[in-house]
Amino acid sequence: MSRVRFALAALAVGALGPVAHAQLSNDALGAFNTAVQSGDNDAIISASTALMDNAIANPSDPNATVAAYEAALKLCERQACETALRGAEFVLAQPDTGNHPVMTDRALLEAFAAFSTSVNRSSRSGLDEALQNVRDRDPSHLSIRASVALYTEHLTNGSWRDAWRVATASAEHLYPVRNVVSEAYFDARQQSAIAYFYSEQTRESHEALARWNAETRQTVARILDAGYTSPEWLEKVYWQSEAYMTLAERWFYSNDVDNSFADREAGRRQQQPLTEGQLDQINAEYPLPNSEGLLFHPRTDGELRRCRGELINEPELRYPTIARGWDGVAVVVARLWFDDDGSVSDQELLASIPPSSLFEERSLETMQDWHFELADDEDSSECSVSAYPFYYQVAFFLRRD
Repeated sequence: MSRVRFALAALAVGALGPVAHAQLSNDALGAFNTAVQSGDNDAIISASTALMDNAIANPSDPNATVAAYEAALKLCERQACETALRGAEFVLAQPDTGNHPVMTDRALLEAFAAFSTSVNRSSRSGLDEALQNVRDRDPSHLSIRASVALYTEHLTNGSWRDAWRVATASAEHLYPVRNVVSEAYFDARQQSAIAYFYSEQTRESHEALARWNAETRQTVARILDAGYTSPEWLEKVYWQSEAYMTLAERWFYSNDVDNSFADREAGRRQQQPLTEGQLDQINAEYPLPNSEGLLFHPRTDGELRRCRGELINEPELRYPTIARGWDGVAVVVARLWFDDDGSVSDQELLASIPPSSLFEERSLETMQDWHFELADDEDSSECSVSAYPFYYQVAFFLRRD
């Protein structure tokens, strides 16, 4: 059974308490129910606001607290947290009944509404504290949304240590129910690993990237092995993890080991990556169900095998000077499909670090001119070029201009 706490979708008029003692308007309750069931965004916001204000106007009503809480929660779900704030503040000031909504949930809603209304040091701190106070309970959709909002804010500001701390706490909170909220779990897992590596390039942060990569690969492999198609979002996370593993490798080591950016930085900070043996050990902790590895496009019965040959990547990809905005490593991962004559029929960028629309656009244009060349001893009648994709990775060392 799911251990994620769901908010009430709607409020039944007769379910809140004895109607004889109610001061809340049955019309407001009914309108809220009808709006939620309709799914119409404007109607939901209007009905939620009316119900919330009706509850605030009748604080002694036994149903006022839960009605205001659910209405304010629904407003925040609809990106109207600024409107919801007065309802969240009202609910937090109401007496503690020990019933739904409990005080920690009320405090989280108020903190999330305040943070969504105005991001500042006080609202960040308030939301952080409110999240910590619900970590000992099962996750809720509110705690998930609030966590994402907080670590995204830290990531946007380049506050890597804070982003790592919040995302790690979120991933640990979601781990027991990761099969129920997989997308939220892997997002927190991803942001935790990335923020940790950007905060410090050490063996420990390298290990966090490796474990994220191995866990994601294992999850994708299990889905594919069971005969299902991997969700698009999960495949995207996997290729991001592959790109970051390449980024880490290039960060620690470079082709020019005598005087490279990565070598200078590693020496200055005494950075040490995981060894190949340690990486193999981590991967062994996340075994794949198929001994052939991760197969996005497995060979089916009667299908010709993949042709042996070489990708001729000319002209080479170049990272445009105008798109450079940082010192460090840039990585791109692409998937290409070829016609039987070896020309590119389709290409897709699977990951790009750092994100750059200009680079991604130019990369796709450049790849269109590439081609696949059969090995000299290959017989094209016994194999297929067009049935299988080709995966390509490249890394760039950048210096801020």
